[in-house]
Amino acid sequence: MTMMGFWGRFTLIYVGLSALVMVLLYLTEIEGNSGVSAGIMVGSIFWAYSNFYNKSGRLFTPSEVWLAVLGVITTQVLLSWMGLLLMGYAQGLEITATMLLLALGLGVLIYGLGSYIFIRFIGGSIVKQAEKAAQQKR
Repeated sequence: MTMMGFWGRFTLIYVGLSALVMVLLYLTEIEGNSGVSAGIMVGSIFWAYSNFYNKSGRLFTPSEVWLAVLGVITTQVLLSWMGLLLMGYAQGLEITATMLLLALGLGVLIYGLGSYIFIRFIGGSIVKQAEKAAQQKR
């Protein structure tokens, strides 16, 4: 699997889980929060990275870790901008370039750091799971 495959899977999983959780939160009248968003991001990274590992039989190289982080940031920022523009339009607010740049800066900082940490952590977790599965088969 290529890095584009990882990014495509991450994006599809992230958008799908986000939509599903949004509907469930709406139906149960529970307010979403940043913990929910972080859980969706971590789950999406784990799912896509596990798929990458299963198909390619290896973890990311150091340069691929940065490409994966860049893919996660790109997805997050584009979705944040779309949400900001849609909410602004729905509420009749004018969205300025400053607001978009602020969202970009915060997105790169928060999602970049978070995704880097999670990708490094998840890589170790995937290896442990694979080793455990291999031992159980023996």
